[in-house]
Amino acid sequence: GLLGAGVAAHDADRALGVIEQRTRLRRTGSVWQRETLARFGGDRERLVRRYRELALSGLPVHLWE
Repeated sequence: GLLGAGVAAHDADRALGVIEQRTRLRRTGSVWQRETLARFGGDRERLVRRYRELALSGLPVHLWE
């Protein structure tokens, strides 16, 4: 489907690899947010700062600490 839509093969492979790993690890952005918010004692400002920092790193969510 992605190739048919004009997505380059290497980009499609990367995107599908990220989806595969998130599924395998059961690690999504919402899971990360809930766990991190609990670890930060409910400090939402700290959560948002950390989320922004990691999002700007370019790493997929399933690789975030």
